Amino acid sequence: MEASKCHAHIKALVDGDRKVSEVFVTDRMGANLCAYPATSDYDQGDEDKWFKPFLEAQNPYFGKAKKDASSGSLQIQASYLIKDGNTPMGVVVIGSNVSLSAH
Repeated sequence: MEASKCHAHIKALVDGDRKVSEVFVTDRMGANLCAYPATSDYDQGDEDKWFKPFLEAQNPYFGKAKKDASSGSLQIQASYLIKDGNTPMGVVVIGSNVSLSAH
């Protein structure tokens, strides 16, 4: 899927969902193929969100809640390995907004 079609598809899936702060798809080297919205970090290959599912088979991998510079929200990221058959192809990362309100 070319980057513009990938971006449009992700946007259509998550646009308006206040729980989702960002989604991006990487290739097998950790470089972003597409993102919605645009992310400030092009290379994920040196980060746990790519490294853990792609190289260590922690699938899914959940990061710690933290403030994200590109989205400006407190979020947790979940990363999932993308495979073609048994061949790892990349990772999809979904950032989800975290609310710390008490009930």
